[in-house]
Amino acid sequence: MFFDRIEFHSPGKLPNTVTIDKMKIGVSYSRKPFLVKYMENLRYIDQLGRGIPMKNLGAREPEFKESGEEFILTICKAH
Repeated sequence: MFFDRIEFHSPGKLPNTVTIDKMKIGVSYSRKPFLVKYMENLRYIDQLGRGIPMKNLGAREPEFKESGEEFILTICKAH
């Protein structure tokens, strides 16, 4: 966490069928379907790949980046 943003670092590259451009239009893939089902059952999530309506919150578009062997999502503070 930073003053102006939060970064999520996930080890590993994106799966072969998923690209950053595809993610921006809603394509998703679960590496751990058991964990997703568990989180659904606890009602922590309601649908895989639905995304976050950042534009409705007045925030900049999130930044997606692959760097070496990790995937990084950066969400900036709304202005």
